[in-house]
Amino acid sequence: MKVTKLSLALLAVCLAGATSANAGLTVVPDGVNPGQVINLTVSGDVPYYSGGAWAGVYNNIVNGVFTPGFCIDVARESGSESDYSYTTLSSSPLTPAGPMGTAAATIVEQLWYTYFSAAESDVTGATAAALQVAIWDTVAIGAGNHYSIVVDPGLQSAALTMLAGSASSPTADLIGLTSSDGQNYVVAVPEPTTIISGMLMLLPFGASTLRILRKNRAA
Repeated sequence: MKVTKLSLALLAVCLAGATSANAGLTVVPDGVNPGQVINLTVSGDVPYYSGGAWAGVYNNIVNGVFTPGFCIDVARESGSESDYSYTTLSSSPLTPAGPMGTAAATIVEQLWYTYFSAAESDVTGATAAALQVAIWDTVAIGAGNHYSIVVDPGLQSAALTMLAGSASSPTADLIGLTSSDGQNYVVAVPEPTTIISGMLMLLPFGASTLRILRKNRAA
């Protein structure tokens, strides 16, 4: 899948200029699978936590649509909420765990492109857990290192291997799914892009922009 800089720029403009069009998405958690319960310690300028936590593919139902993704918010717990919005990945998650910024968003997109398929197909959950930790590490660094994450050394080593292995990879087409009350996630841009289509229709060049995005996604 090819996404040009033009299409991404147009997408960012539409997301920034018409966020009201996608506000109020309902997200219902549908389990973490594949994944593993890991020992996690979070400390710093976010709520302190130490204990078991799920690391892996977070499966959610977004307005009735099955939507797998990864957690990018160590400050909130998962739960059913109706205040979610799609947001550019660089501006996700909401504070205090973010935003991660452009550089970190690019790394998350590279990680997803390289390892998401393997994470989904590994029934042991080990690959998904390592990918989740690599994403958490990336978000924490991008958000300014004002909080830290500690996991089992073996799992951290696997996450670092993923980060090194994806450093030159292409990027996946991702978006943030954010809530002020519930956990924030990174997910693939919806196909078909229903939410983005609705936002584009609010803009004078909406229909033309949508055609450009679809053309570039198919190229």
